[in-house]
Amino acid sequence: MPIVGDFTMNIINSYSLNKLNELGFSGGTLSCELNLSQIIEMDYPQNFDTELVVYGKIPVMTSEYCPVGGSVGKCEPQKCDKLCKSGVYKLSDRKGAEFLVKSDCVDCRSTIFNSNALFAPELSEQISKTGIDYIRLSFVDETEKDIHDICSLYRSLQRQGKITPNMGDVIERIKALGFTRGHLQKGV
Repeated sequence: MPIVGDFTMNIINSYSLNKLNELGFSGGTLSCELNLSQIIEMDYPQNFDTELVVYGKIPVMTSEYCPVGGSVGKCEPQKCDKLCKSGVYKLSDRKGAEFLVKSDCVDCRSTIFNSNALFAPELSEQISKTGIDYIRLSFVDETEKDIHDICSLYRSLQRQGKITPNMGDVIERIKALGFTRGHLQKGV
């Protein structure tokens, strides 16, 4: 069975790629903290598939504390009332940005996602020249229509290699929901 490392393994340089290859991984998803220049400069091992997240709300924090159960439900640790499964919960920062909170009821761990989705379709042509094998679209709370439109957009980008006028409506609608280009152009 192929083993592929996720972006949470912080695959950030050629050494990481080569080490995972030596350990028997068949591929890995590059860190979301890399910029395009760093991605291009990497030494990609033979027979090792690389992937890059090009769309999605990226986790910004994993918490062993459940803010939903602890704040809203007044639960004690290990005594979960599963309140987190009965609604959509978000944390707000001082600027009013809302960060989606997804909790699991197995161990009350919570994942807090960036308030804006990583979305940079205008960089698709550059991304296709980096040497990566696959792109990843990561969906967390998108509507069925958004998922369909985003998948269609990236399929069209791969076929045509550039943004065409008929893609404009989808791009503008997704950007209006809030987006970031992440570190693709600036790095960490």
